[in-house]
Amino acid sequence: MSQLCEIFKALSVLAFEWAERQDSVKEETLTDWLLDRASFSPFVFYHSFTRRQEAFWGADWDWYIVSSGRWLSMRIQAKRLHARKNHRPSLAYKNSHGLQIDHLLNSSRHHRLVPLYCFYNAEPNLITRCKSPQATHRQEGILLASGVQMKNLLLNHGIYTCDISNSSIPLPCIFCCPLPQETDPIDRVHGNLSQYFYFGDYQEMLRIHDGLPEIVVSLLHGEHNEMGAKAWEEKYLEDAPPKTSAIVVTDITQER
Repeated sequence: MSQLCEIFKALSVLAFEWAERQDSVKEETLTDWLLDRASFSPFVFYHSFTRRQEAFWGADWDWYIVSSGRWLSMRIQAKRLHARKNHRPSLAYKNSHGLQIDHLLNSSRHHRLVPLYCFYNAEPNLITRCKSPQATHRQEGILLASGVQMKNLLLNHGIYTCDISNSSIPLPCIFCCPLPQETDPIDRVHGNLSQYFYFGDYQEMLRIHDGLPEIVVSLLHGEHNEMGAKAWEEKYLEDAPPKTSAIVVTDITQER
């Protein structure tokens, strides 16, 4: 999966530099940029929904990794990290529907998705679960972490960037890490997620499924571009609104 590895390394470096240069940049801006730039790759397909439901469901995008008709999927909530700031209020964010993190976990279980957090970071020399050397710290501009482990951190009064990074991996690691021995790319991604993250009662969500969902097939075929966003959403979402702001499909079949 070398090309995807290099793509997400480059994007992580750019995200680090942007967050370092502009401390006020929001996670929404970085997420829109990340997903759009990733979709420049022939392996990544991205659609931002016109009807957004993030407030209730507690997530920014659904990410499907597919290979030869098999798939695993993740529901991801994005957060911005700031140096020397206590991030507990952000992780414990609550609206009229309740705790955002609870909605992330509950909706992920209901829809058979792996609950993850995506953190945009500009602190150098972090220790992550990948134990990345300091020379590659700019590749830690985007971190991934288990939603379950982030919920466990809420037991602490102070949650700082180093606390989060200790339970995180750099985003490129899910494609770059050489630890898993499986030959099929999707099995290797699954192995990386299993190796680095603890999901507790949500472990059953971390599994590979057979037979792609209809909306994923449509996205891979470019039907969302041919029909236009509104018509495509009316066809594939019917009366149900999207549970996130966007859907991303990464087809690693082409990487084999």
